[in-house]
Amino acid sequence: MNCLTLVVLLKFTLGIFAWDIVHSNQTEDHQYLNLVRCLAANEPTSNTTVGLDSNGILSFNIITSDTNHSDYVYNRCWNENANSTLTHFVINGSQNETFTNATHVSKVQDGHEMFGISRNPIPINDVAKNNLTKRQKYSNYYSMLVSEDKDTSCINNEQIDTVTDVCQDDQLVSLHSFNGINPNAGSLRLTVWPHHSCNKGDYESYTITPGSYTGCIKKTIFSWWGTLFEDECYNMQKACMNTYLEHWDGKYHPGQTIHGVGKHFGHYP
Repeated sequence: MNCLTLVVLLKFTLGIFAWDIVHSNQTEDHQYLNLVRCLAANEPTSNTTVGLDSNGILSFNIITSDTNHSDYVYNRCWNENANSTLTHFVINGSQNETFTNATHVSKVQDGHEMFGISRNPIPINDVAKNNLTKRQKYSNYYSMLVSEDKDTSCINNEQIDTVTDVCQDDQLVSLHSFNGINPNAGSLRLTVWPHHSCNKGDYESYTITPGSYTGCIKKTIFSWWGTLFEDECYNMQKACMNTYLEHWDGKYHPGQTIHGVGKHFGHYP
């Protein structure tokens, strides 16, 4: 490990400060409370607005000058305190006007009605689990049900199976809704873009708990990226996206951009 890597790791590791933990026997919303308290207690995520997005998901808009550090702190706060919840977060986004009950995290330290009405992760039933297992060729695998229909109903959809830590960008047309499915034993972070190649701004991320799916999310996307909590790219997503490969060599490498379907990944009925 070189000195620069050590400094970065120390910087991120030392970024989590002490704060008052809410225990589960105090309130059924303890995970949401612990998440917002953790975000508020840490300088990289202290300037964050929370509300419900248009899909009813508890959402966070983090305003920061150090996007990498803030991204790390959010992921750590969620994984250590709220990893049974479905959340949506953006960094330096302009989504506040679309949030219902948009409130600074410092104002919801003792709870808010939005915690009780936000969308929960939907467990994958046994039949779906069996079907997913049959399709699964890789241990770091997840699925997206995507739809081109502009009515954003998620009814007419196509299933795209993807391995983690590669950019999935094979869409000639925009997709207007999606449903992220995580059949893994670990948490999945799903990031989506309203343009190609997974390498520009305006990205938004969702936390998907093990063995669950998001339900229909009405949002226009072109490309996406998924990474598991155990993956090397989980806290280094931007660094993992530096490699651009037009052709697949038969192996998956962190940072690849996968174009097309069929031979590029395990997509089969």
